[in-house]
Amino acid sequence: MSELRKPRRHLPHWRMDGGVYYVTFNTVLNELDPECRKITLDALKFFHLSRILLHIAVVMPDHVHAIMHPLEKSSGNWHELSDILKTIKGYSARKINEHLQRNGQVWQPESHDRILRNESEFLEKWNYIFENPIRAEIVELPEDYEYTFIPDSVG
Repeated sequence: MSELRKPRRHLPHWRMDGGVYYVTFNTVLNELDPECRKITLDALKFFHLSRILLHIAVVMPDHVHAIMHPLEKSSGNWHELSDILKTIKGYSARKINEHLQRNGQVWQPESHDRILRNESEFLEKWNYIFENPIRAEIVELPEDYEYTFIPDSVG
């Protein structure tokens, strides 16, 4: 059984090797334009099946939701969620700043994350992410929102 670790910054971030996480991170910008949303979604998708198993992700105008499972680097040695998020946020921030022809912070320093404990909780969060564009009144059908990623298979 994996050991539960509880690193802390301003928010608690519980970690467990092999854990599946519901993650949210917010932008400090008022709104991400469509190209910025595409950049962010592409950054998330880039690590799918190499560092993470990405179950679903949605990039909203001012935040991102995802369910991800960090993968093993080698037997018993897992990619750290904090490193994955730092890389995704750092890469997308550089590309977004290039696109907007600006410098400065794009993402809030911390994310909100939660270890999903069971299938019921996983399905609840998955549906929440999938329906987020409807609740925000951006689209009428979730499949019409182009900044959502659902893999064809889980690997």
